[in-house]
Amino acid sequence: MKNKKLTELSLEELWQLFPIVLTAHQDCWEDWYNEEAELLKEELPYIQRISHIGSTAIKGIWAKPIIDILMKVPREEKLDNLKDAIERCGYLCMAENESRIDFNKGYTLQGFAERVFHLHLCYEGDNDELYFRDYLQANIAIAKEYERLKLDLWKQYEHDRNMYTFSKGDFIKQYTQKGKLFFTGKYEYNIDKIYAKYKEFIADNVDTKVKEAVNKIVEQRHLSSVMNDTKWLKLQTAILSTPNFEPAYEVQLLTDDVVRSPIFEKVPTYLGDWELIYENYEFSLPAFFNIEWIAIHPRLAKYRGRLIEPEIIDKTSVLSEILQRCNIPFEKEDEYTFIIYGYK
Repeated sequence: MKNKKLTELSLEELWQLFPIVLTAHQDCWEDWYNEEAELLKEELPYIQRISHIGSTAIKGIWAKPIIDILMKVPREEKLDNLKDAIERCGYLCMAENESRIDFNKGYTLQGFAERVFHLHLCYEGDNDELYFRDYLQANIAIAKEYERLKLDLWKQYEHDRNMYTFSKGDFIKQYTQKGKLFFTGKYEYNIDKIYAKYKEFIADNVDTKVKEAVNKIVEQRHLSSVMNDTKWLKLQTAILSTPNFEPAYEVQLLTDDVVRSPIFEKVPTYLGDWELIYENYEFSLPAFFNIEWIAIHPRLAKYRGRLIEPEIIDKTSVLSEILQRCNIPFEKEDEYTFIIYGYK
């Protein structure tokens, strides 16, 4: 084995060198993912979505200490053309077909390195792993059930990764389907098509004088763009895809005569208008190019009666997850107010 390369080892040799190992959840796994994701995004700027999946993304359960990363690109890209860039990041291609390529990093002839990664490259629209992860993150009892299944299979298939994976298949399929039902549409928006419709609507319906006024203000105030249309649309569709989540917001336009405050004096009693501008102009975000900042408050004071205190529905964690998943830069005005700048 010493004179062989990893790619030359038989399946049995690989299983002996890299057995199934489970450990308690480690907080550092999230940091490892974030650092690796930044490396990949720098090398592959056309990534459509990059996500932390697998058991290391589910807090509180035992897992193989291997960070699974799902990386999606538009269907216009040829997956095979991306292999060189990924391999420059230290990955080895382990399996591939027309719609998916799997890479490993951290496998050595001496065994596992300190940090080990599995990278799954596929096209936008392949979302099963995301729905499974989201459902277990939202249902700790089901996550613990998955943990018990894995612990039961561990020693039985310590040196047989195929059977270990196969034996989890029915469980994963069952709760992936539940995730798709619970989070219906969360990942189904086609950003490329929405972007094209958005640009067409803006070109046909927004006065060029508004654009000229915005450009003049940006120049006079020496502002730099922080967001772009694609990022705004990713944020908007992520919120639209999240059931029962329409957070209130305050928005400052560059062309506004009034300077607004991003501070919410009390918990909002109303929902925000998040519809796509070309579908419902009156109940949508304004044209993105004119947004200086938007302040989002993810809590809602729900009316329960004249003599009863309102119920406070707090979805701060939901908004935090969306901003992180979509790579949206933000600042905190206070504990519950998230400010996203279009320009600074």
